Amino acid sequence: MLNQEFEDYSQVNSEKKTFYKNMSIKAGIFCGILAVFFAILVAFSLLGRKSWRVGLSNEIEKVFEEKSYSEYSVGEYVKLNSIMSVNCAVFKALPFTKKDFDSYAVIIRTPTLYGPVAAVYVYETKRSEATFIGFARINERIDGSIRNAALNSQVRYWAGKIPEIIAKKKEGK
Repeated sequence: MLNQEFEDYSQVNSEKKTFYKNMSIKAGIFCGILAVFFAILVAFSLLGRKSWRVGLSNEIEKVFEEKSYSEYSVGEYVKLNSIMSVNCAVFKALPFTKKDFDSYAVIIRTPTLYGPVAAVYVYETKRSEATFIGFARINERIDGSIRNAALNSQVRYWAGKIPEIIAKKKEGK
């Protein structure tokens, strides 16, 4: 009788082992597929970083042209050591005339009544303040509405925050 119980137990134990082995294999395959998708996502993100920066640089140049702001051209990307790097990009602003201080062109996502809009600023270290240049990729009619509604609040808020953001910069590409 005891021998019979032991055989039944070993048979049940063997069935459980087979069940758990199959479940482990399925879970491993699932985790492997997730890891591959995650690796592909990270790879595309890293590969697209340079073209994204070039696009932002071009947008700043367009705003400079549209607003007839001809003091600067856009230089190299400045890496930020801040959580704001998700909402903002900083580039060196290269002056057309020789200046003895650093300047930066900043494009930052600004919330408005029309949704998030990219605002372009120029920050000069000598004056320690940011100057609002204009909004990127906006129709002239909507630009006027946003400018009137946002000039007092959002534009001024970000103009005050930009010196803090620039202070946390880390040179790099």
